[in-house]
Amino acid sequence: MNTSIPKNVLFDFFEGKATSLQRRLIEEWLAHPENEILYFQWLNEWESQHPQYMPETELALQRFKGLMNDSDSQTPPRINDVSTEQLTPTINRFWRKWAIAASIIFLVGISAIFFQRTLRYERFQTGNAQTKSILLSDGTRVTLNANSTLYVPRWGFAKTHRQVVLEGEAEFVVSHTVDHQRFVVQTDDDFNVEVLGTEFVLFARERGKKVILNKGSVKVHYQEGKQLALKPGDMITFNTLDNRPQLQKVNPQHVHNAWKNHQFYFDNTPLSEVGEIIKEHFGVEVVLADTSLNQRRLSGYFKADTPQEIAQIISTLLNISIEQTEKRLVIHNPSSKNL
Repeated sequence: MNTSIPKNVLFDFFEGKATSLQRRLIEEWLAHPENEILYFQWLNEWESQHPQYMPETELALQRFKGLMNDSDSQTPPRINDVSTEQLTPTINRFWRKWAIAASIIFLVGISAIFFQRTLRYERFQTGNAQTKSILLSDGTRVTLNANSTLYVPRWGFAKTHRQVVLEGEAEFVVSHTVDHQRFVVQTDDDFNVEVLGTEFVLFARERGKKVILNKGSVKVHYQEGKQLALKPGDMITFNTLDNRPQLQKVNPQHVHNAWKNHQFYFDNTPLSEVGEIIKEHFGVEVVLADTSLNQRRLSGYFKADTPQEIAQIISTLLNISIEQTEKRLVIHNPSSKNL
C-alpha cells in the first residue's frame, strides 16, 4: 500500500530528526517511483530554507571518525569524583554530538543508495505486457518492451554526449547529429552499443544479451575492451553461461521487434525459452512439470495481449495442458498428468 508521508515528517528526516519508524515508512514510500518527484520537490524546498545542511560525504565521515577518536582517547570521569550534576551534561553533550554525526551519515548513505541514479537520470519504465514509445531531446525514438527501464541523463544529454542506460529490451531509432555525435546504450560495465545514426533492437536481461541491427552500423563493446562491428541483418547473442558472442544473419529483421504490436515470433524455439519470454513479457512464472517438455519446440508468429491467450495458443499447437493461476503457468504432458 502506498501510504502518504506528511511534509513535516520528511523535513524531520532531512534534518536527521526522524525516528526509526519514520525512516522505515519513508523507505517504503520511496519504493514507489511515483513518489520520487514529490520527494525532490520537498527536498529542494527544505534545502532552500536550510542551506547549512548541504551534506558533504567525506567531511561528514571525517567529523564522525574524529568524534569517535576523541571519545576513545578521553579518559571518562570517575563517578565518585564527579557529581551527578557535572556528569549528566557531559554525557548528554557526547551523545548529542554522536547522534548528529550518525544522522548526517545515515542521511548521506540512504541518499546514495536510493537516489544516486534518480538524481542523475530521468527514468522511463514499463510493466507487464506494456510497451512505451519515448522521443528523446535529440530526436531519437526509443520503444520499450514490457518490464524494461530506460535511464536518460537529466543534464548534458545531446550537448556533450549521448549516453543512456537500458535494463530489459528496446528498439532504438537513433538520429544523426550534424557534429556526428555518437550514441551509446549502456547495459552494464562490460557491455554497451555505440552508434551514430541507425536502427537496432537491444535485449539485455538475466538470461543474456542480444543486438539486432536493422539499418546503419553499430559497434558492440564487451568483456573489457573487445568489440564487434555489425552490419544490417546481423544479430549477435551473448548467453549468461559462457558470454561468448554468436553472430548470425536474420531475415527479415522486423520479426525481432514484433513485441511492439504485442506479437510473438518463435522459430523452432525450445519450450523452456518460450517460458522465459512469457515471464519477461507478462511477469508470470512458467513451470515445465515434465522434463520431456524441454525437447518440445514452437514455431510461428502469434498475437497475444494476456498470458492466458499465449497459453491457449501453445496448448492447442503442441497438444499439451496448461494450468493457469494469476502469476503462474504450469505446463503438463497430457499423458503424464493423467497418471
